[in-house]
Amino acid sequence: MANVFAQLKKTNKPKKTRSHSNHKKDASIYDMKTMETILPFMDALSEGEQYMCYILHVPRFEDRIKTMIFKYNFKNRIESIQEECKILTSSCSALKRSEKLKKVLKTVLQLGNKANASDKQGDSASVATAITVESLLALSTVKSFLDKKTTMMQYLVTVLKHNNPIILNFYEDFQDVCLLASRIDLKCLMTEINSLKT
Repeated sequence: MANVFAQLKKTNKPKKTRSHSNHKKDASIYDMKTMETILPFMDALSEGEQYMCYILHVPRFEDRIKTMIFKYNFKNRIESIQEECKILTSSCSALKRSEKLKKVLKTVLQLGNKANASDKQGDSASVATAITVESLLALSTVKSFLDKKTTMMQYLVTVLKHNNPIILNFYEDFQDVCLLASRIDLKCLMTEINSLKT
């Protein structure tokens, strides 16, 4: 506060300026005659009151304060964004490296094609070569093609237990890093990145 106040006193002495038609708004805010009237009595005011008098004289004060705040926070905001992007990148890399996860997804794809084949008489055009995140989320709600009671998720676990139980702990390959990534709000991250661009 003391440094800002001293700088304002040094650089913002009241000056007489010519009126200009496009400066009507500034003239209404920074009343030079009022400032000149108050100046002789400044010493009688408290430091806080003096500070307020001086900042009223600073042109575009609000814009300048916003700029100062932006510059002050810029480095920390960049570092925070970089850290979150690093976590997300590490999580994606861990997922891609997990051989157990690949086998689980392969099994999901096979079960999905088997279910489609039972409904469409094995039409080759309906054979999928990939799966989406949305389809993975639906595993816990979609009923299996066997009894229409068991969910596809339950059936998947049964198949994995029978054929390859060792891959059931696939989540251990990326549990720690993905736990950190799950705490990141992607929408908020993108909003923060876009705010720095504008």
